Amino acid sequence: MSTPSEPKSRSSIQLQVVIVGAGISGFAAAAALRQAGHKVKLLERSPHGRETGFSISIAPNGTKVLSSLGFDFKKGRGVECTGLEDRDAKTLEKRQELVIKDAVAMWGGRSQMILRSDIHRELKRVAFNQETSGLVPELILGANAVAVDIELGKVVLEDGTVHSGDVIIAADGEEVSLRYIYATLWVNEVRKSVVRNAIFKAPEQLRRARVGIFRSIVPTEVLQADPTTARLLASRKGRFSFFSDADNPILVLLWFEGRDGTLQDFEASYLDMSPDDLRRDADKASARERMLHKFRDFHPDLVKALEKTTGVTDWTINFLPPALTWTKGKAALIGDAAHSMFPSTGQGGSQALEDAGALGVLLSGMHSIAELPARLELYQSIRSKRVPTFQAMSRSVFGKEKWVEKKLYKYLPGGVPFQSPRALQDFTNSYDILADCRQALERAQNSDASAPVKAHL
Repeated sequence: MSTPSEPKSRSSIQLQVVIVGAGISGFAAAAALRQAGHKVKLLERSPHGRETGFSISIAPNGTKVLSSLGFDFKKGRGVECTGLEDRDAKTLEKRQELVIKDAVAMWGGRSQMILRSDIHRELKRVAFNQETSGLVPELILGANAVAVDIELGKVVLEDGTVHSGDVIIAADGEEVSLRYIYATLWVNEVRKSVVRNAIFKAPEQLRRARVGIFRSIVPTEVLQADPTTARLLASRKGRFSFFSDADNPILVLLWFEGRDGTLQDFEASYLDMSPDDLRRDADKASARERMLHKFRDFHPDLVKALEKTTGVTDWTINFLPPALTWTKGKAALIGDAAHSMFPSTGQGGSQALEDAGALGVLLSGMHSIAELPARLELYQSIRSKRVPTFQAMSRSVFGKEKWVEKKLYKYLPGGVPFQSPRALQDFTNSYDILADCRQALERAQNSDASAPVKAHL
């Protein structure tokens, strides 16, 4: 079990924090802000509060945050990633490989492949652990936020209930984020009218990518029962594998695992030119047929593995341009609400954890509510400099980093591109958001009030 490392300085004032969204980023933020000594309330739109979806990759830059919160990796049931590999989808030949013998020794944190529901469950345990110091957060399910006043710190629910806080954190995902909910005018505590301007303005609009992804999870034992797929499974055990077609590079199969290695996750991307309003995931049998048709020219062993799939879903991929505004008034964005990106680099979850870790550090050690605007401004400065790098990188896959080299220039130190996949992984995984925020906060506190504070990548 991980134990919190370098505890945060608990604030002498206790902020009232309202987090909209109780997914992975919401629970992580709740745990971090509870650790900082604040009172946290989570508003979750779903009446069930369960996380759905498939496996995700949490790189060392993200697991450092998990470790600091006391996340128990054994209970999380993730699989340690032993390497990244890029293979030819037709010959299975390895083009590039990065062996990860010991991620902690290489980068200071674990490299995990983990089921979304498993990391969500363990983060919930961490956030609501009765034996942990600090006030246990309050979780309200079926709480659909329909309006927010970011200046007064008020969130209005569909039933008319109003929840107030010193800080409002939007952790509610890419499609229903508070960034699109209109701010409400208040007069003597009574809602009067609606301001027709989105809280976080253009060009930060969710866009649909012309890439779709077929997703499915197959029990490992199903693949082990067939000699052909068993051999393929054994050849890449513990790896995050990319199978791509040189003749049609948009066709990519990502294969990784989760839940103690008992489940195999397949994510197959393809060019998607269907109408924006098409609901493709309604018929799972049809989705499976389309997937097998699109990937029919892959190596027969890969096709056979895909034939083992059931319950295939066809996902629309959305993304956000780099955010210009992360905070406004008393509100802050985290997770997909701030930086929805392509899933190919596996950094979406890790960046959400960095967001949560950043807020936990930057909102710690406060002595006056008057410090809050500067603390949120520091969050904006740090995250708006680092995250765009990963939003740009997410348009490529391992071994194909040159696809986005030009987009990366303006985000990299000195504008120097990565010289190898290992250099990119070092840049990504060695970073410690907690240390960076502590140093930035110390610089801010020691500097002249008028001097700019610079964040590091």
